[in-house]
Amino acid sequence: MNQKLIGIYVLLLAAFNLQANTLTGRVTDAETGKPVVNANVYISNTLYGSSTDSSGEYIIRDIPAGMHELVISIIGYEYISKSIWMKKGTDLKLDFRLKPKIYETRTIEIEAEIPEDWFDNLEDFKKIFLGTTQNATQCNITNPYVLDFEWDKYDRLKAKARSVIIIDNYALGYREQILLQHFIWDKAEGRWSWAIKPHFEPMTTESDAQVKFWNRNRENAYLGSVYHFFSSIVHKEVREEGFSIYRVRHAGEKIPRQDMRAGIIDYDNLAKPGIVRNETVLIFKGFLLVVYLNEFYSWIRLTQDAVTLNADGYPEVENSFEVYGEWAKAGVANLLPRYLFSKNMIKK
Repeated sequence: MNQKLIGIYVLLLAAFNLQANTLTGRVTDAETGKPVVNANVYISNTLYGSSTDSSGEYIIRDIPAGMHELVISIIGYEYISKSIWMKKGTDLKLDFRLKPKIYETRTIEIEAEIPEDWFDNLEDFKKIFLGTTQNATQCNITNPYVLDFEWDKYDRLKAKARSVIIIDNYALGYREQILLQHFIWDKAEGRWSWAIKPHFEPMTTESDAQVKFWNRNRENAYLGSVYHFFSSIVHKEVREEGFSIYRVRHAGEKIPRQDMRAGIIDYDNLAKPGIVRNETVLIFKGFLLVVYLNEFYSWIRLTQDAVTLNADGYPEVENSFEVYGEWAKAGVANLLPRYLFSKNMIKK
């Protein structure tokens, strides 16, 4: 009995016969020159990825054209992250040499039991990292013991991971392998930030009802999200997609109902065309209040003078903006692979 591969993204690829872009190469040990077997090679934030074979070689097919972040990682080696540009209908070959990770030699104190505060820290981490939406209740971190926690003198919780974090998201139908770069939660300020490089693998099922359940949740997770908002700016359909925008002085500031009306739609002060065709550059200053369907409030500010979005509304540089409100509550539990709802992948 054949299993059904789930994912609107995969179905779109088959249905619309996208022009393929292929990435190939070889991964070796930087010191010995020997092939590194079973290294993960993937496009960050997507479903695109592969593992190296016995010769250290990999191949990733059907990559959308544009700028991407390629990640190469495996336990025991320093990971590599590289920006790549894929031209439509072309192939690219890239080889990599991984440096063995040097672990700090220290005296290890063996404890019979895990400290109680570790479990408390894990719960705090999950609330912030996974988010507080309904989807978060259906997520399971399968290897939590790779996480180490510490509180600094400023009452901030920091987390590090000794290997990739594996999350089974039963709400969206993905297994997510997440390379955690940093995580910090300022308890006193109620603020947090993290940087991740995730890879998604679709779960499989033989149930049509399960397929519909996942696809419905994926659509709900996308609608009203920050990436939905970015896409609406790129395609100049902010109001049509249900968003209203207001300039405010700080996160948390709201507009009185009687003054809200339709919001501001001033594209010239929000964004400008990029240097490359089909790119859009966000240029707004300060905070924006973004209201979705007149009900869901979020705030956003850029952490750079300008943020470049590709044709699908995804930023070329991660962590180039900060979000608050509903968007901040979403967490990893609502995170979707890029290009899942791409208008540019559908031929009309």
